[in-house]
Amino acid sequence: KMIPDPQPRRYAGQANRENYLMNGQAFLTKEAEMAPLAVRLTDALFAAGVLGEAALQLSFGVGEDGAAKASGTANDNEKQGVLPWNQLAEILVCLEKRDRLPSEITQQDLKEVTEHNAWRWFALLSDERLGTMVIKSLAKK
Repeated sequence: KMIPDPQPRRYAGQANRENYLMNGQAFLTKEAEMAPLAVRLTDALFAAGVLGEAALQLSFGVGEDGAAKASGTANDNEKQGVLPWNQLAEILVCLEKRDRLPSEITQQDLKEVTEHNAWRWFALLSDERLGTMVIKSLAKK
C-alpha cells in the first residue's frame, strides 16, 4: 500500500523534515548508487516515445515535489532530465502490466526500481515525525 501524500504539504515542517532525512549519509549514498539506473531507464522511455516533454514537470509525492531538496539526489532530476523515483516506478509498473515495457527495460530493472522506490518511502516515512505529519489527519490512531 502507498501512504497518501497530500499536496500541497499540510505542515510547514514537512518539507524541512524530508530535507533533513534526504541529506543523511545513508540516503545520499543509496541515491548516488541508484542514479545511473534512473538515468538509463528515463532515457529508454524517452527513446521509445513513451514520455512527453511534460513528464519531468510532475510531482509524485514525499521527497520528490521540490519542496525538500537533497544534495545531488533525485530532486535534481528535473534539471538533468531524469524521472523522480515514484514516477519512474509507477510508469514502469503500468507499462509492464500492459505488456508495453520497452525492450531495453528488463524485469530486473523493474524490480530494482520498485525496490528502491519502496526503500525511499520506508526511509522517509518510517521517521516518526515525518510519518505523523503525512498521515496525521488521515487516521485516528
